[in-house]
Amino acid sequence: MQNADRLCLGCMNDNGGEAVCPICGYDSSKKNPAGTLKAGLLIEERFLIGKALEANGEGISYIGWDNYHNCIVYIREYFPLKIASRKKDGSVVYKEENAYAFNESLLEFMELNRKVASLEDTGALLPVVAVFEHGGTAYAVSKAPSSSITLRDFLLRNGGTLSFEQVRPLFLPLFTTVSMLHSAGIVHGGISPETILVCRDGKLRLTGLSIKALRKTDSSLEAQLFHGFAAPEQYGLEGVGEIGGWTDVYAIAATVFRVLIGTNPPEATTRIESDNMSVPAKIAQQLPKSVLMALANALQVHCDDRTADMEIFKSEFLQGVPATTSAAGKTAKSGKKTKKKLSKGNKYAIIASVATACVFLVVSLILIFTLFGDSFFGTSSISTGNSENSAPDEQKPGELVTSYVSVDKTQTVPDFTRLVLADILSDKQYENFKFIVDSKKYDDKIPRGAIISQSVEKGTPFKETLEIAVAVSLGPQEVAIPNVKNMSEDEAIIMLLKAGFSYNNIEIIDRFDQSAKPLSIIGTEPEIGKKTNVDSKITMYINTYTGEDLAGGEVYSSDSTTTNQ
Repeated sequence: MQNADRLCLGCMNDNGGEAVCPICGYDSSKKNPAGTLKAGLLIEERFLIGKALEANGEGISYIGWDNYHNCIVYIREYFPLKIASRKKDGSVVYKEENAYAFNESLLEFMELNRKVASLEDTGALLPVVAVFEHGGTAYAVSKAPSSSITLRDFLLRNGGTLSFEQVRPLFLPLFTTVSMLHSAGIVHGGISPETILVCRDGKLRLTGLSIKALRKTDSSLEAQLFHGFAAPEQYGLEGVGEIGGWTDVYAIAATVFRVLIGTNPPEATTRIESDNMSVPAKIAQQLPKSVLMALANALQVHCDDRTADMEIFKSEFLQGVPATTSAAGKTAKSGKKTKKKLSKGNKYAIIASVATACVFLVVSLILIFTLFGDSFFGTSSISTGNSENSAPDEQKPGELVTSYVSVDKTQTVPDFTRLVLADILSDKQYENFKFIVDSKKYDDKIPRGAIISQSVEKGTPFKETLEIAVAVSLGPQEVAIPNVKNMSEDEAIIMLLKAGFSYNNIEIIDRFDQSAKPLSIIGTEPEIGKKTNVDSKITMYINTYTGEDLAGGEVYSSDSTTTNQ
C-alpha cells in the first residue's frame, strides 16, 4: 500500500510529502470547493479522495488513489447539483419531493457504469474498476492514464489542427469504442474535444460517460451540453428527431471537423435558424473526397437525414462504400429526400481502400456537392453544363468552387467499363455525367472499384448533363492475406481494408513475444499469403512487448504461440 503521506492530492504522484508539489504545483493547504468531499478522505478503506476536478448536473469528479491496485484513478460521485446536498460527515441527502428523481438517476448511474465495467477494453475507454454505494450515494471508479490532456488543450498547444493522415489512425480506435458502446445500448451524448483525452502513449481515451438526463436540456437535472458538438435533438427542438446513436455520430463528426478545420462547428440551435456551416475551399481541396462526404452526411441537422450509426460513418470516413446510394439523402434525378432507416445494429463492410490514392466512392462527388453544398460547403449546386453557371469574378471565403464548365454542343457517351469510378469522378472531362451505383458485384477479372457495366451505351449522343447507372466491381471474392507482419495495429488494419476485408471481421488478440518487434503484428490467422473469402474473420496477433527490459515473468516466443510467418 502506498504511503498516503507522500502522495500529492493534486496529481497522486509520490512527491515525498512536499507541501507544494514539485510535479504539478498543487498546494496541499488548499481545500476542495464547498459541497465536495474533503481531499484526503478514504472511502471504503480503499479509495483516497484527491483534488476535485469537475462538477456538473450529474455529479463530481475527483482524482484519487486505489490502495488495492496502487494506481491513480478517477472517482466519479453521483451528486445531482439541483436536488442533492451534503452533510458534515460527507454523506449525501435530498429533500423528500426529490426522492424519485434522485433514486431513479442513481440507479441509472450505477447500471451505466456497471455496463461499461463489463465491456472489453478497446484501448479508447478508461476501464471502470469499481461501482459501489456509499454515504447515501454511488461512486464509479475508473483507471486513470499516467499523463493526459484534453484534446481541446492538445490542439491549442499544437497549432490548432491536425492533418487527415494524422487524424485517421488517431481516431480509428475511438470510432470502434463508440460503436461498441452503441452495441451495448449506451449513447454517450457528450463527445467533444473536452471529453476526449490525448494520453502519453499517443492514443485517445473517451471520458464523460453520464446518465441521459445530463445530455439533454428538457430533463430534471442541470444539463451539460458542449455547444457546437451537441446535436440538435439534445436541445429539445421540435421536428429534428430523438436522441440515439446518430447523436454521437453528429458529435464525432463535429469533433473531427474541429480537428481538421481548426474552428468549432456552429451551435446546433443556430444551424436550425440559419445554417452557415462550411469548409473553406483551401482546406476542402486538401481532404479526401470521401471525408467531405462522411462529414456532410453525419452533420445533417435532422436525424432522418443524418448518418444512421457509427459503422456507416466509419466506413465513409475510411473511404469505404456506403451501403446504398440513398445514404446521401436524395437521388440526383428526383431531388426528393429519402428517409434513412435508423437501424442501429446494421453493419456495413468497408469494401475499398483506405489509402487516399485508392478512393472508391459509391455516391458521386458531384451528387455530394449537389445535395449538401448549400448547408455544408457554402456553395451553390455544381455546374453541369448550364452557361449561367460560368466562373465568378472572385471566390467568396468558405466557398468551395467545384466546376464551371459550359456545354453548348452535342456529346457522346464514352465507354466507362474497366475505368475506376474514383478516377472518373476526379477527372474534369467527365464533369457533365452523374453516376449512380445501382449494383456491386464480385469479379475476378475486373479490379475493385472499376466499372463493370453502364446503363447508357457507348456512343449515345446527349446535351448538357446525363445520368448513368453503373455496376461496380468489388474485386475478387477470395484474396490473399497481405503481409502485415511487423506493422503497427493501425497500419495492419488499413492494409487489410485495402485488400478488401471487412473492418467488422478483424479481430486483434494480444500476444507477448520478446524476440519480435515491440508493439507490432506478429502473425495472423488465416496465415499470411493464404487466400480466403473477403467476408471471413481475420485474427491478427499483436505483440504487447514494449521493448523494455523485464524483471521476469512468462515470455512467449513465436514458437510457443499460434503466430505464423
